[in-house]
Amino acid sequence: MTPSHDIEKARIPIDVVILRKSIQFALNHRAQNVLITGKGEPTLYPAQISQYLAELKGLPFDKRELQTEGSYISREGMTPMLETWRYLDLDYIAISIYHYNPKLNQEMFRNPYGYSPVDLCIKLTDMGYRVRLSCVMAQGYIDSIDKVNRLLDYARECGAIQLSLRTVDCPPNPVDKTVAKNARKYRLTDTQYENIMNHFRKHGIYCDKLPHGAEIWEINGQNICITDGLSDDAGKDNIRQLVFFPQGILTSSWVTVNGSRVF
Repeated sequence: MTPSHDIEKARIPIDVVILRKSIQFALNHRAQNVLITGKGEPTLYPAQISQYLAELKGLPFDKRELQTEGSYISREGMTPMLETWRYLDLDYIAISIYHYNPKLNQEMFRNPYGYSPVDLCIKLTDMGYRVRLSCVMAQGYIDSIDKVNRLLDYARECGAIQLSLRTVDCPPNPVDKTVAKNARKYRLTDTQYENIMNHFRKHGIYCDKLPHGAEIWEINGQNICITDGLSDDAGKDNIRQLVFFPQGILTSSWVTVNGSRVF
């Protein structure tokens, strides 16, 4: 729904000169965290992740995190690469899910390779990683208080230090209107979302509100982050994110990439 800038195509070599300038720009503006993600699945290009981490090693970021749907790194042949990333100071891995039922999760991702997120989370934890679960609440998937409670139990089973929840988001002027129309069908109603939030208010402990509006709660010992999609910071004084594209683009927005471009 947002501009691809060729990210969905074959691997693009990293413009190392602009990457290093971008890292310095982020440090100059007091960036704290690095998230390696993508318009698609970033672990399809593991050597590129290693290159990013090598460039970041030793620099004063609080944490380095990888977001992935998990199936690729669950394969046994990826264990040496995971060990390399841990050596290069990758400390958090966020597993993207839509449901606690692995089959429904696989269905939404349209991934032919099924795997057990629980087994993967346990493996990653044993390797020294801290694991988060990142769930997009969607109609027919996680759309009720009962399902949220089951998801909380699932997060505990996975040993996740945090469960983040967000709704389906669409940019106001999507590039692909067909995809956006389909995505909106999965969006929770205002009533569904408010019922879930009221459940947190009644049974949870409110812990914190982050600068960009995300709320941190705890229910029965499980850390929960209620947030929205990282998307558009155009025109804001307090920028939420800097986004680096490998061909040498640094911007503050996934949506207006060129309009919000830094480099």
